[in-house]
Amino acid sequence: MRGGEGHSGSTSIVLSRKRAGEGLYPAVDLLQSSSKMATPGIVGERHYLLAQKIRETLATYENLKDIIAMLGLEQLAPEDRQVVNRARRLERFLTQPFFATEQFSGIKGKLVSLKDSIDGCERILRDEFKDYPESALYMIGAIDEAKAKTQAAKPAAKAEPGSKPGAKADLKPATDDKPGAKVGPKPATDAKPGAKDAPKPATDAKPDAKDAPKPAADSKPEAKAAPKPATDSKPEANAAPKPATDDKPDAKDASKPVSYTHLDVYKRQTWPS
Repeated sequence: MRGGEGHSGSTSIVLSRKRAGEGLYPAVDLLQSSSKMATPGIVGERHYLLAQKIRETLATYENLKDIIAMLGLEQLAPEDRQVVNRARRLERFLTQPFFATEQFSGIKGKLVSLKDSIDGCERILRDEFKDYPESALYMIGAIDEAKAKTQAAKPAAKAEPGSKPGAKADLKPATDDKPGAKVGPKPATDAKPGAKDAPKPATDAKPDAKDAPKPAADSKPEAKAAPKPATDSKPEANAAPKPATDDKPDAKDASKPVSYTHLDVYKRQTWPS
């Protein structure tokens, strides 16, 4: 473990499933674990005071978790936010890659000395790494590896923005071509007014077409006038049947000598001829 020594009977190490679920290994609950050997006379004044300060910071953070979950980190006082930032960085710095888990995690195992552990925790509590991301302190050895890890990540981040301007520079000619395309359509736009001018004669032709129907409209009255004689002819047709009607009376007159009266029929039936 990080700068620690096991002492049977005098040390109580409590493992935490919660820390294991967060990926913090070794998953040791630092507040529940204790050691009777952690006294100024055994570990030294500096080590003892630092251990007490770390436990106090982690305990404050644990008490604030419920408030953070309900109200959010921004609702805390500035002093409490500083405590939370220190505690979260301490939790990640106190992780350690093991040699036994290299084949599973893909992270090379590291052995950290007690001096490097104490020095790193003191610098975190002094807010020396408050501007560093928490991930820079995760699974490292000495605290200086966080700086190297952050600097190694910066060139990759700079390369991405650098490529974007390059892409923008490539797009600029394309953008210049677009105005050129806009200039190209301008003659076409000029041609459109020409097309509009061309329809103008066609529009003038439309009035001519309207004028042409006017004689047609005049011819319609003529067609109406033509039926008038036809209407006059109808009386002639009526006049023609009148003689036919006169013939019918003639036919009646012709049949009069032929027809017999009832008396003649009676006489013919009763009197011999």
